[in-house]
Amino acid sequence: SSLFGLATCALLILFIAQYWRFTSPEGIDYYFREADEPTRGSRVQLSESLRWLVYWGHLYWRAFGPMVAGMIASAVVVGAFTRRLPIGLVMGIAIPYCVLSIIAKRNFYYPSTLWVLFPIVIGMPFRGSSWKGVRLFLASIVTVVLLWSAEERLNGQTLAADDTYGGIFQTSDGNVSLKPQRLWGVDALSTSILQYVHINDCAEDSFVVLEANAMMEEVALRIAEYEPCIIVKRTLQTHNSDTVGSVQVWVTDSKEHPTREQWLLRQGYVKQEEVLMDNRFYLSVWSR
Repeated sequence: SSLFGLATCALLILFIAQYWRFTSPEGIDYYFREADEPTRGSRVQLSESLRWLVYWGHLYWRAFGPMVAGMIASAVVVGAFTRRLPIGLVMGIAIPYCVLSIIAKRNFYYPSTLWVLFPIVIGMPFRGSSWKGVRLFLASIVTVVLLWSAEERLNGQTLAADDTYGGIFQTSDGNVSLKPQRLWGVDALSTSILQYVHINDCAEDSFVVLEANAMMEEVALRIAEYEPCIIVKRTLQTHNSDTVGSVQVWVTDSKEHPTREQWLLRQGYVKQEEVLMDNRFYLSVWSR
């Protein structure tokens, strides 16, 4: 198993080296930049306790809510007393959370890749019980709590949240809900952008800039399905000739940036069309 694990890590590193590209020229330093630049700090003043507990607090208040988060905490306590919770599993969650607490740049979604471990944490304490009836009873309680929590979110019920954990992150998670919502204009904007994108390989950087109100993440997913080498950015770190020259399509909102159109014309862009977003406003698609 150790050899298979090492071989898997080696293959992952090989794939990452071939295909991964940082979207920011600063690389990993980008995540530490705010520590030396107070003007880009959080809207919430970080005390020492909040600095270390913010991600755990978000887990309780926003991500899962008190019921599911409390169930996870109870499983950790029971597992510790019964010695059925592997220390490696605990460290696999605790260490990344502690590392994220050190980094000045905070986003609520950074630790979300660790959430797949929480169902294992919940199941571990009663996994070794010799009483099958007890295991079935506890599993039923867990299932009911999870289904109840999911049903509330599917109906649009948002979690009662401490505002601190909504305002401390650079990207807001808004009202956490699983209720399906129609994203007006996303498909039309993605289709329009793809019409003006031209790329043959991944040898050079090729950017698409989506400014305010463009639902960047949704559009980026649709573009990547057809043009995986395109890098979608909300803003550019620098506006030098090389960086601007790599931008193939620039989507702007004339109301948000009234002087942008004149600048785009000077850069050689041509306004191709306008796309209606959310039945409320138009975004302009520029290309060259």
